[in-house]
Amino acid sequence: MGDETHNTRLKTLDEALKQVQEQVASHNKSFESMSATIQSHTSLFHEILS
Repeated sequence: MGDETHNTRLKTLDEALKQVQEQVASHNKSFESMSATIQSHTSLFHEILS
């Protein structure tokens, strides 16, 4: 495998890794938002039941 092919593969892998990292960050934000909503609803249910 030539250096050029190796570098192309590394660049492709790097781009794919960056996309995965961006998706993970996006999913983490979504999860945090859903978690906050669940906590809010749980608090409301506790107030209603009290």
